[in-house]
Amino acid sequence: MVRLALLALGSGASLAVLEFAILRGIYGYHGMADPTELFQHDERLGWKFKPRAKAVHAQIEFSVPYEVNGKGLRDIELGYERTPGTFRILVLGDSMTEGYGVELEKTYVKQLEKSLNTGAPTVVEVINAGVRGYSTDQEFLFLVDEGVKYRADLVIVGFCGGDENNTEIAGFMGARLYYKPFFRLQGNELILDGVPVPAADAEREREDRWERLKRKVRWSASYAWTSWHVRQARVRPLLERVGVVKRAAAVATQADVGAPRFGAEVWRIERRIFREMKRVTEDHGGHLLIALISGERPYADALASLSRDLGISYLDVANHPALRAVDDEPVRFGTTATITPVVIRPLPGS
Repeated sequence: MVRLALLALGSGASLAVLEFAILRGIYGYHGMADPTELFQHDERLGWKFKPRAKAVHAQIEFSVPYEVNGKGLRDIELGYERTPGTFRILVLGDSMTEGYGVELEKTYVKQLEKSLNTGAPTVVEVINAGVRGYSTDQEFLFLVDEGVKYRADLVIVGFCGGDENNTEIAGFMGARLYYKPFFRLQGNELILDGVPVPAADAEREREDRWERLKRKVRWSASYAWTSWHVRQARVRPLLERVGVVKRAAAVATQADVGAPRFGAEVWRIERRIFREMKRVTEDHGGHLLIALISGERPYADALASLSRDLGISYLDVANHPALRAVDDEPVRFGTTATITPVVIRPLPGS
């Protein structure tokens, strides 16, 4: 018994050294925390930030405090009414706009605000309305229900490849099965479907013994480090067979339902949504701009064509000549705290 106790004590001490001295102390790794308490169910949008929610979002390489303002945005406290003389910009988007994995001030939204206010005679206010997992359909609904209240001079849609996910299932929100609204075309009419949106299905998560165990140990940097190396070593099939992790097929069955489907019919719906976005924005005294934040060449070509046809301003961020990194490489919007903040400046004469 004494030997077993000493062995347990030694093992515990070794794990403590690995966790706190090596992984956290030397490498700066973190445990994993993807706080669902930041979000609440919404019958029209599917999910949205919970007003005044606070939590820490962490993965192995970052740990970021989140604060949601009183109006349900990941931004500072602000009102619908703006200060006279202020130029207001509202930015819609998904996790890239929200700033997944970076502090608020390092998001491209706040970097844009900082850049535009440097030496400018007019105060520019840039509002972050990005929410992880959002598609263009949800961004449009947010604009109609809430976004227009801010009376923005400019509305930017931060588009990423996959944002045309116009299905009833979201494939980007983690283990749970999240539902969302979507649009379909009936003749030439744009029809909203999938509402009221059902609440997220947590039943599968509750019934999975491994999910329950993982939730208890995810705070550990050791778990995050081990999980990362398991993925790198490509041993997932073996772990699936013994039941340690979910079988990929079971996850794919849900994710595929909401996976991006870049096709003619989907893009017809996107065009109609953007046309309505433009109408609503202009009806409230604003101007609409589409910014491609990330996406393969087909997205850039399709958005450029769509923008020309509909008379919407368009900016291909990934390939714009004014948006180059210090080493002359194209700016890339990442999702970790190691990304260098992006400063956006207009071209001379533009």
